[in-house]
Amino acid sequence: MDLRRTPVVVVTGFDAVAVDAVASSAQTPGTVVVHHDLVELSLVVITRTIRTADADGVVHRRITRIDLDHGCVSCALREDLLPLLRALHRRDSVERIVLQLDPLIEPDRCAGRSTRWWSPTSRARSTDPQVATCGSRRSSDASTPRRG
Repeated sequence: MDLRRTPVVVVTGFDAVAVDAVASSAQTPGTVVVHHDLVELSLVVITRTIRTADADGVVHRRITRIDLDHGCVSCALREDLLPLLRALHRRDSVERIVLQLDPLIEPDRCAGRSTRWWSPTSRARSTDPQVATCGSRRSSDASTPRRG
């Protein structure tokens, strides 16, 4: 059984530009940035981008379109993300995973539940979630729309 742990950093917030900037700043050799873009959700498609950087700092992107077979975003993300995190953890070249959340995903809910992705008894429990929230508001302000 592999006891090595791969840190997972969750970058989230309401400001897509800030979230992308923070996730990009973490892009170094050994770090994989995973982003599920929900911009085409009305077309029943999620676009997953996996970014890696080689030793020279050149960033490589692998883009995959995921169809929502039964229209549930949560199920589609979970069914794609959990096997992906396990596969990335098994790669010797991966030292850290940065999960860049789409602004449509509620940051507080994801951050609060990130540790529940892994069962304490699961052999695949290989991550320690960490959260970086960008441009977020206090939870008391969450129901108030942002202007301007």
